[in-house]
Amino acid sequence: MPQVSVIIATRNRATLLRRCLQAIDQQSYRNFEIIVVDDGSDPEQLAQMKTSIAGLDAQARLITLDQPSDEGVGPAASRNAGVAQSQGEYIAFCDDDDLWVDPDHLQTAIAFLDEHQELGYYFADQQALTIDDKIVRSPWLEEAHHAALVAPGQASAPRILNVDDVIAVNRFPHLNTTVLRTSLFSDIGGFDETLPYSEDLCFAYDVYAKIEKLAYRPHIASHHFVPDPSLRANASTRVGGSDKDLIYVTIANRFLGKSKSTRLSEACRELGGYAYKRLASDQAVARNWEAASRFAKAGDKMLPSLKWRLYTLYLSLRASIAR
Repeated sequence: MPQVSVIIATRNRATLLRRCLQAIDQQSYRNFEIIVVDDGSDPEQLAQMKTSIAGLDAQARLITLDQPSDEGVGPAASRNAGVAQSQGEYIAFCDDDDLWVDPDHLQTAIAFLDEHQELGYYFADQQALTIDDKIVRSPWLEEAHHAALVAPGQASAPRILNVDDVIAVNRFPHLNTTVLRTSLFSDIGGFDETLPYSEDLCFAYDVYAKIEKLAYRPHIASHHFVPDPSLRANASTRVGGSDKDLIYVTIANRFLGKSKSTRLSEACRELGGYAYKRLASDQAVARNWEAASRFAKAGDKMLPSLKWRLYTLYLSLRASIAR
């Protein structure tokens, strides 16, 4: 039975998936399975995926999901479906358009987690690049290097961090570099399938609310390719600005005041507060004064400031006049 299950959600990206699979197949650690979850790809794309999977040395299988609509079930439900059929003690993830660049990623993660049974969550770092390989951010969690107190000669060694240190970085670990115990995933309940966007952020907050310490390796294990904003093949480009802010508000309200971590509560106030304020500003531009006033009051309650309080009063006045 494989010790690790690597879950990849995909839809109509057979060429990118092949590159992703070939990179994973180069792992030095071999006791793993790959589960590709197809969320409604076209028949031609699906045939190419099957060919790519058949050509792997690693144990791999394809799951195809029933489709309730032309849009598919989404990445959250796809990943949950993959985990539901997994066999591993550990779960790892990789997006179909990204790739692992460290052949020892799994070997390092599993060795460290096996040694530290008290830990349930491990992550490494990554580079963010454009589709034409221009570096956008490297490393992804630059501030976490400082939190980890990386010393010369120890840059690639995993170490244990407090969850609050990671939250303070204000940039959550990417799923591409995450390895966690299946038992922790089950305790959390998986990804929130009601969220069409930022389900990975919500999952990270779920993790933060459950544990106090985690493992971090300040080493580039993955390349994350930032979605082309002109395309609508990704959730991050398909979901509009206001819809994203409504999702941020939902996530913030879910965790605010329900965690023992002061840092997580602060992060939720910032996430939700700024989202409410952007929503208020958007509605004011559209001259929807009632909605603008409502969002502004919520933003002021979550993230108060004198300047915003005055703006909230102004919007309330405009709403009163418009009634």
